[in-house]
Amino acid sequence: MPDNDLNPVVGIDLGTTFSCISRWTGDRAQIYKLAGGEQTLASIVNIQKNGEPLVGNYAKKRLLSEPENTVQMVKRHIGDSDKRFTMRGKKYSAVDVSAMILSRLKDDLHGKFPDDAGFEIAGAIITHPHYFTFPQIAQTEEAAKAAGIPVIRMLSEPVAAALNYGFQTYRGLEEDKEEKILVFDLGGGTFDVTVIQVTNTLNELVFKVLSVGGDAMLGGTNFDESFFNWAAKEENIDFSSVDEHARIRAMPILSEAVIEAKKQLSAMDDTILMAANILPDQHVDKDVSREQFQEIIKEDCKRVRSIVSKTLAAAGLREGELDKTIMIGGSSRIPIMRKIVEDETGAQPWANADVDLAVAHGAAFLAAMEDGRLEGMQKEIIVEEATSHALGLRAKDDLFSVLIPANRPAPCTAVKEYRVRSDSFTVDPFQGEYKRGAKVTDAEMTALKPIEITGMQTDSDGIAEFKVTYIVNEQQILRVKIEGPGVHEERQLEY
Repeated sequence: MPDNDLNPVVGIDLGTTFSCISRWTGDRAQIYKLAGGEQTLASIVNIQKNGEPLVGNYAKKRLLSEPENTVQMVKRHIGDSDKRFTMRGKKYSAVDVSAMILSRLKDDLHGKFPDDAGFEIAGAIITHPHYFTFPQIAQTEEAAKAAGIPVIRMLSEPVAAALNYGFQTYRGLEEDKEEKILVFDLGGGTFDVTVIQVTNTLNELVFKVLSVGGDAMLGGTNFDESFFNWAAKEENIDFSSVDEHARIRAMPILSEAVIEAKKQLSAMDDTILMAANILPDQHVDKDVSREQFQEIIKEDCKRVRSIVSKTLAAAGLREGELDKTIMIGGSSRIPIMRKIVEDETGAQPWANADVDLAVAHGAAFLAAMEDGRLEGMQKEIIVEEATSHALGLRAKDDLFSVLIPANRPAPCTAVKEYRVRSDSFTVDPFQGEYKRGAKVTDAEMTALKPIEITGMQTDSDGIAEFKVTYIVNEQQILRVKIEGPGVHEERQLEY
């Protein structure tokens, strides 16, 4: 067996607001402490005057002094190939910035050993929101590779959290048992809800995804924005009254105060929202109650509640059939979120869930298992995924023609026949939220790579008939086959 200290396999949670890295050691997962002694790394990047990236808490401080050269919440832009961040006059993609965060995690591990020790990460499982699209997952993996991290596989965050739960709960249990759990993952920028069936036998532990829901643009940042806007209105702070340079520097001052007050209201019924010199002679010094804060984020809470309700319905669960909830992600600490989950599920949250570290721990567990390093677990671990979005293609009048619906067990295959009046045409795959009459031009749709077809034989009327086959594997990778007279195309879609 490889040296687990010098050549570890690890689990990495690349988070919207914080990231962390864990490895399996002995019979448990353990978070690597970073260079400053902290367990998590702020997912913030600043480009310094010398052109070198500064990542983490020091970069976070630069949000106040150099907001124009600092990027946060980059995970919200992963998958958008056109998005660019300009720092120190140079443009960076979301993959570039994400790679800097991952490089910092890797470098901190290397720094624990002398240069001649031979330390090298043997492999990593990188996590992502289950509700990510194929391009978002692919670009997350691309960032890891750009950071020099060998990727074993990609893994959805809710499944990682369920694996962490399953190991702690079932590793010594020999009796047959089945549970249905809901993983509620509300982070700084993304939201996932996943219903998972856990089945334990003497020899196997099976995790089967029953349904998936979420919103890749919903999280603690939305609560911060609502709180920020409320505070500015209450205190008559008009950011438009100053020039852009002053505004860019002033807004983070109030943002920091809002975030701190939000955290305090998770532990206390009342706090003081306080920030000095936001604008010349303008300060905030205001009492805020938890009840007020919950009213401020009322619309965001409605979105959260609706997603939980729809995901439970998609799993086909009746009242009382859910056994447990696992609440993870920093924003799951907000008390109203616990109430929403308890109201909708009737199930109590698992008390041992570490909201910040559970995802990295679960990924480290699976990494150790897949690399043959798992101790203390004699069962075979089986993960059965499900599609997060509907998969289809562009049909006549831009209609979204579905081949594979959302929440279909993966691996899965679907075949559909089409007709076109041409021997050359483009097959345009799309991924998104299907509803009756949906079009590929709708905002919820993500275009995948188009496939050009030429030379297909047609009938006497000039009609070409062909079959399209979609194949999704357990890691949510799509292969497309196109077959017709004179044409056989098969490719894995790359992003």
